[in-house]
Order: sequence, then C-alpha cells, then structure tokens
Amino acid sequence: MIPQHRPGGRSKRLHVLMVVALAALAGVTSLSASASHRALTTFTFGTQGSNYLIDVAKARGFFAKEGIDPQIVNFAAPAAEYAALSGGQVDAILTPPNILLAQDAGRSAGSRYVYFENWAGTDLHIVGSPKANLPSVKSVGFNAAMQALKGKTFGVPAFGGINDILPRQLMKAAGLNPDTDVKFVVVAYGQTARTALQQGTIDAYPFDATFAAPAVADDGDTLIVNGTDPQVPASLRLSTMMFAGYAGVDGVISQKKALYQAVDRAMVRAKAFVANPKNLKWLESFAQTDFNMSATAAKKFGQIGIPLQTQILNCARLGNALSNFIRWGVAKPPLPGCPDLFSQVLTPKQILAIYPGAIVPKTPTKKK
Repeated sequence: MIPQHRPGGRSKRLHVLMVVALAALAGVTSLSASASHRALTTFTFGTQGSNYLIDVAKARGFFAKEGIDPQIVNFAAPAAEYAALSGGQVDAILTPPNILLAQDAGRSAGSRYVYFENWAGTDLHIVGSPKANLPSVKSVGFNAAMQALKGKTFGVPAFGGINDILPRQLMKAAGLNPDTDVKFVVVAYGQTARTALQQGTIDAYPFDATFAAPAVADDGDTLIVNGTDPQVPASLRLSTMMFAGYAGVDGVISQKKALYQAVDRAMVRAKAFVANPKNLKWLESFAQTDFNMSATAAKKFGQIGIPLQTQILNCARLGNALSNFIRWGVAKPPLPGCPDLFSQVLTPKQILAIYPGAIVPKTPTKKK
C-alpha cells in the first residue's frame, strides 16, 4: 500500500461548515424521505492512500447530496486499518487486493472483507534524485532506465509492501537482480523521503502523485517511471498493478446497504467529474490547496496524477494482479473468484448511468 500524507493546505472546519450550509440551502435529501430534517450521516474512511477523490466529492457537494458527512482517519499500517474496520471504528478502508486476500484468510461469511466502492488508484511513480542523474523510461526506454539503477540505493517505505515488491519486479524484468544489484533501504514516506532524495542519501524512491509532482516540479527530481508509461511491460505497468478499492465487512454492508450505496454514488460522481477535461483547471487549483502544492506542482499533478483517479477496479485488472501475486510468491493458489471479492452495491447499469464510459466491474451477481 502506498502511504500518503493527509492534506494540510485547507481550512477543514470552515470547508465542512460551508459544505453543510450549502447542502442545507439546497434541500439535501439523505437515505430516506425525511433525511432533509436530519443531520448528515457520518461515514468514516480509513486510509493509507490517496484521499483526493473523497476530497473532490466533498468539495463538489456529492456527499452532501447523498446525506453523507465523510470523515477520514489515516493509519500507519494495514494491520491497524483492518483492526479498526473489524472493530467498527471505521466504515471502510482503502486497501489493495494482496492485503485484502491475506486479511480474509480464515474469515467466515459475514465477517469477510469485500470491495464495495471500486476505485482503481493506479497512482505510483518512481522518481530519481537530482544528484543521481538517472534517465527516465520515456527518454531511454524501459530496460536502459532500469539498468541505470544498478549499484544505486533505492528507498522504500517498508519491506514487503507492494511499493517494494513492484519495483523489484520491474528490475527483474529488465535483467537486474534487485537483491544484489540494487541496495534497498527503508526511508519514511513523504517529506523525509523527499529530503533524502535532495541530499542524495537515496537515489530513487516510489511516490504517489501527491509527492511525485512536487518532487519533480519543485525539487528537480527525475520522473524515472510514470504510472502509465507504455514502454513498461503491460503486465507490470503501474497502471495495471497499483490499484485499490474501498472495502468493508460483508455482513455490515448487507445490513447498511442504502448507506454504502449512497457513498458509492458520491464516489462515482467524483470519478465522472475528474474524468471530464473541462474540469482540469478546477482540479489543478483544488490540488494546489488540498495538498498545499505550488502552482507548478499542481500542474504536474494534473498531468500525472489526475488521469489515474478515474478508473474503476474490475475483474480483468484484478485477474492480472492476482496471477502476478501467485507468480511472485506473494499469494498462494487457489484464490477466490473475482465476484467473491466484491459486494456489489451499485450495478454496472447504475454506474454507467452516473459515469458514462466507465469500465465497470464484471460482477454479475452479488456475493452471497
């Protein structure tokens, strides 16, 4: 999982009050006919990943329209996320499939973790220190860019996570032995890693766009691998491997289906809004305040981050990841079928009605 800082550039309290006030003026309806006379229903997200879509949905009033007041709790480790979800402290967590599979092992029906909001966050980029003079995949090709990492120091947030596993697999695909040809070290995510790159104590690091954009635009780092680089082998491309969805406990989702449907509708509307090119300038401006970025960094975020916010996790994307996990020894067969990992709260037809052109999950029946 990719850890991410909680945005700190906006006045949260004032923003929430403005959203609630505007929602009230608009006559917001909630989960029932009498919802307009009630306070908004709180829905708490636990996350280690990007909050951008939640923030966009909140700022544009998509949650308020559904009668939802979204709250966010950040966690330092997946185990803490799942403990909070299992204990009812949060309603949903942002999680990748390899961790969801591991956490689901041995759990019975009703207590299993399943995806309900199918956001595919394919947001990972590898950046290089300005002191390392490393080339990019775009400039020299995939093999040459990976080979240039030989003898270098590669920082990762933690050993064994997907942002440690995937860079190693990229290196292997280019003929390197990551265990002997590259020195891997643990460096705390965020500003600590940016400083290490600036000082040259590490040569490369995997960031999501909220840190990759300012690292490239403001620090002079090299964007070695972009999440959508077509030169990267298709099965390893970051846009096909780095994704996550919002998961809940299947029994709770069944009991509170209307609530989870409302949250899903708000998130799908946010994806549709982000996917519209006419909204790019607003989105860049929002990223500047939401992530406390410079204007140049926000523009870079618009180029490398925003296009990755609109995809929907589906069985084809999940199938590629699961086959890779088995091949790499991250997971062992047999693995559950794709529909068993979803608790479908919105049908493909409902998703397409909100977000025309979306690649919807192929889950023809709701998991029993």
